[in-house]
Amino acid sequence: MFLSGFLSKIFPKDQDLAVFTTSLGKFAHNSKYMFLELAETEEIGMDLVWISDDEEVVDTLSEKGFNAINSNTLRAKYKLLRAQYVFFDNYSPISLNSWLYLGSNKVNLWHGFPYKNIISDKESGGDLIEAVSSIYHRMFYKPDFFLETSKKYLGLYKKVFRTSEVVCAGYPRNDIFYEEIGGHELFSEEPPSEDYIVYMPTYRRYDEDESIEGDIDLDKIDAILERLDMKMVLKPHHRFDLSGEFSNIMISENNLDPYLLLKESEALISDYSSVVFDYMHTGKPIIRFEYDKEEYEKKRGLNNEIKHLVPGKQVNTVEELEEALKNLEKEDTDYKDKKKEVFKYRKEGLQAEHILDQVRGS
Repeated sequence: MFLSGFLSKIFPKDQDLAVFTTSLGKFAHNSKYMFLELAETEEIGMDLVWISDDEEVVDTLSEKGFNAINSNTLRAKYKLLRAQYVFFDNYSPISLNSWLYLGSNKVNLWHGFPYKNIISDKESGGDLIEAVSSIYHRMFYKPDFFLETSKKYLGLYKKVFRTSEVVCAGYPRNDIFYEEIGGHELFSEEPPSEDYIVYMPTYRRYDEDESIEGDIDLDKIDAILERLDMKMVLKPHHRFDLSGEFSNIMISENNLDPYLLLKESEALISDYSSVVFDYMHTGKPIIRFEYDKEEYEKKRGLNNEIKHLVPGKQVNTVEELEEALKNLEKEDTDYKDKKKEVFKYRKEGLQAEHILDQVRGS
């Protein structure tokens, strides 16, 4: 372990080599869109490599002409030692040996504007596992650069991730709302062809089954949709185990890119997820179904200082949800001022080049 870290520090770096991955090894999120956008930009003259422990991801990307390597191979380890840049989202990827790229410029593309507390930011409370996890990430997963969309949280991110360099731009995943991104359909089913609203609840860590099934009555929501002649796609968090048969609710599998789903939808229902901020780019209605807000705020915590920036209509009961759905067309979708503050650093065009220019120019 320490030998890997030592080698990473002394190993000569290739200034034109950039490695991409995600925290769970999937081809998804900001890393996916950053990789695809740069792959279409020939003038950058860089060797772009996707590294994952998922064989399907590696094989499919390779078949499509991308440079993809299994993380368990010696070639992948060599690339990590040589890479000048390593891009990832969330925390450092668990499938890679973080010591191998200790000497690289590590760029955390993150995964959302923080309506809810970042776990590592908790000063007290939480269980032992969260506390140990927080300490571990702060010690070993320190990025050299952190992607920030707004000056609102510069201080918070620097504190939590112990980074001094901030990259100012928008999230690459939001580019799909404005332009077609080549390869975006990889590892994703097509969204439904009929009109639909999408429900994307955030992760809740309240009980052992980590499910929303015991919290809300999906049959009752299905009946509401029937009365309103609406269809809904329920996209659970990847840690949710959700099943069931409904007339008007389609449960999306994890192999459907949530941003393709959002792009084609008519409206969004969510709660404390950062997706409510991303959805402002569509200019479509947002409903925040916060049926457990008191409990969520107590157990996880919300950043109350940005209450004025959270878009959409808040509802707390199924009855209020029905009323909001009835009046979707009346919802205020003028997010201009909020979007300007939340995504203050978003620039014109695709964000990948803006991010790379700042990292390479530092």
